[in-house]
Amino acid sequence: MPAATIINRFVIGIENSNYEVYLLELINSSDFFLNKGKGHYKSPISEENGQYDAEAPDYEIDFKLLATQTLLMGYSTLALQPEAITKGVTFYTSCKRPRSRIKASQIHVILRDLSVNDLEEIRRHKTRRTCTENDIPEILNTIETRKNILLLLPYIFKFDNQIQLDKAIDIITCSLNNDFHNLLSYRKKIAPDFDTYLTAVYDNKFLIFEENQSNLLFHEYVSTSETPTYLELSGYDTTYPRNE
Repeated sequence: MPAATIINRFVIGIENSNYEVYLLELINSSDFFLNKGKGHYKSPISEENGQYDAEAPDYEIDFKLLATQTLLMGYSTLALQPEAITKGVTFYTSCKRPRSRIKASQIHVILRDLSVNDLEEIRRHKTRRTCTENDIPEILNTIETRKNILLLLPYIFKFDNQIQLDKAIDIITCSLNNDFHNLLSYRKKIAPDFDTYLTAVYDNKFLIFEENQSNLLFHEYVSTSETPTYLELSGYDTTYPRNE
C-alpha cells in the first residue's frame, strides 16, 4: 500500500491521515461487522484508559497494523513527504533520509517457516531497537493484544493475469493461511478469549477474514469506494522505499 495509507500523520495538512479512520469506515460498511455489533461503530472520545478503537452497541474492536517495524521505518523515512497546501494542490518534499538504505523484513516471508515453538523462543529476545532481528518480537507483541483486533495487512494483492474473483479470493486465502497459520496459533495460545480478523486489498476491495481454528476464513469484501479516507490517502502515493 502507499505510505500515506499506512503511516499515521504522513500527509501534512490532512486531518484524517490515519489508517484507523478508514478502518472505521470499513467496518461501518461491512454487513458482517454491523451484524456483529448490532449497529454502527464509533471512535471513543478518549483512549486514555485503554478503550477500544471502535465501539458498537454489542461489540468492540481494536485496529492493528500487521507489518514489520523495519518496513514501516522504510516507508516513513524513504518515501517523498506530501503536504496538502489546499484542495488540489500538493507539494512533495524530499524524504527524511535522502540517499539512505534500510534493510527491511517482509512479514509474510519471515513468518512462513516458523513454528509456534520458534515464535515463543524468539519472543523472549524482544528489545527496544528497530532492526530486522527485532521485527518478529514486535509483531508478536502486537498479536498478544488482549482485545478483539482487526489486523490490516498493508499489501495490495495482484495477479499477472485476470482471473475470476472467487478464484482469486481462494488463492489469497490459501496464501495467507500458509504464511500466518502459526502466528494465529500463537495468538490463540496467548489470547484465547478474543476474536481476530484480517483485511487486505485486492481489486479495489477490502477482503475481510476471520480467524477460526488458527486459519483465516473469508467473510465478505467491501469496495474501497466505501472508504473515502482510504481513497483520499491513496491519492498521495509516493515512491515506494527500496527493500533490501
